[in-house]
Amino acid sequence: MGITVLQKRIIVKSICTTVFVLTVVGVAVCVWLGQREAGSVDSGNYSASEKQGSQNNVTPIQHADASDGRQQAQNYKNYAQEWLDPIVILTALLVVGVIVTAYIYWRQLKEMQKTVALVGGQEKTMRDQLSAMQGQLSAMQEQSKFIGQQVELVVISEIAYLGLAELLPPVFADNVLIIVGKIVNGGRTPAWGIIRRLRVGVIEKDSAIKEPNWTDVEETDAGILLASQEFTITFPEKAINAELWRAIANASYKIVVDGELRYFDSLGGLNFYSFGATYKVNPWRALQRYQQHRREKIN
Repeated sequence: MGITVLQKRIIVKSICTTVFVLTVVGVAVCVWLGQREAGSVDSGNYSASEKQGSQNNVTPIQHADASDGRQQAQNYKNYAQEWLDPIVILTALLVVGVIVTAYIYWRQLKEMQKTVALVGGQEKTMRDQLSAMQGQLSAMQEQSKFIGQQVELVVISEIAYLGLAELLPPVFADNVLIIVGKIVNGGRTPAWGIIRRLRVGVIEKDSAIKEPNWTDVEETDAGILLASQEFTITFPEKAINAELWRAIANASYKIVVDGELRYFDSLGGLNFYSFGATYKVNPWRALQRYQQHRREKIN
């Protein structure tokens, strides 16, 4: 079982405290030894003066032998004093303290390097996780888009769907042009609140057909149309004379019709259906120019 981070911190603090205490004790011991050495020197000087007086009473031979012995003893004493010198001891303690401190710092450096490596590995892992999450997000967005398309297809397959089923040949009676058509609901649900706007125009065969301006066309209510059912629409009567009717029959003029239906489906959507057609003669037939469906969600 490895050592935890808390245990490592406790060990480091203990080592630092021990080094500090040893340093303080060493300094105190060195001061004490210094004071003791000073007292020993004073005592030595006093003894030396007494010995000097007694040496006046010895013979030269005795004096020489004593001097050699004292010199040898003094050398050993000086050698010991050099090693017991407070400065030497203090220096030794400081060296030990520096070595211990350097070792502690070295260990801390190793631990920091391990921590940095661990953090680097965690950063890479987090980046990989972020990339994976981004990929999942993209997949979820694609899936959401696909689901939305599927829902839209289901909605389209279930809602009411109006369309132009037929335009009957035009009728001219009492100087009035009459156009009748049929609208069918090709969806699976009813169309509610149908509002229609229709227009009829007669123009020269080579003239361009203008797009209808529905704001100028009167709206009429057509009610409800059930699924797979149809109803008849009658365009507004167009007043023309017999000469213009003959021109239409000779293809010098042409009849154009446009229509727009607005209705609600059973799923709460507002739908728009618009169409346009041009009549041809010999035989009479309606050629569709355009047909558009549009649905707006209001729920």
